[in-house]
Amino acid sequence: MKTLIAPMTALLLAAAPASATVIDFEDQALGYAGSSLTIGEATFTAPTIYLADYYVGDAPLPTRQLCSLATLGCGNDLTVTFAVPVSDLSLTLDGADGPAAIMSTFITFGDGTTSTLAFTGFAAFVTKTLSFGSLASIKSVTFSTTDPQGMSFDNFRFNEGNAVPEPTTWAMMIGGFALAGLALRGRATRIAFA
Repeated sequence: MKTLIAPMTALLLAAAPASATVIDFEDQALGYAGSSLTIGEATFTAPTIYLADYYVGDAPLPTRQLCSLATLGCGNDLTVTFAVPVSDLSLTLDGADGPAAIMSTFITFGDGTTSTLAFTGFAAFVTKTLSFGSLASIKSVTFSTTDPQGMSFDNFRFNEGNAVPEPTTWAMMIGGFALAGLALRGRATRIAFA
């Protein structure tokens, strides 16, 4: 039984999910950040990136969020590009003026394919979470809104890498199965008749 522990441990470690990365703008400087801001593995691009403290709903304390500044609020498009494709992407949005607002997202995947998704059902100045949890290998996302004042962004959460194992992970898993099979084969009980 002990001979199976090492191969099975290697197999479990190879299949273990990566821990989530969270980008919260609290430790970023207030004010204008130019047209591009890189934090960790993510680069935020817009005509003008502005970081400000916003009171959202009944929150007693402001929370620092990223705004793609336009003439009348946070109405410009925002593109987030990841250094490596990510999965399980989610984020929070604030500042919608009403339920008719639409947040359109244009997604580019690691293989170059694209997809467009739309989110609705916003309530005025209530935080909403957008989740792309079922999508993997996201290379970039562009956010665009019909809201007159725009929306601010916060708490980007994602896992680096794809949900599908890479070839080296497959090789480790197959090797683990082979070692487990060899260990079981070597333990075969032989019966001898006298």
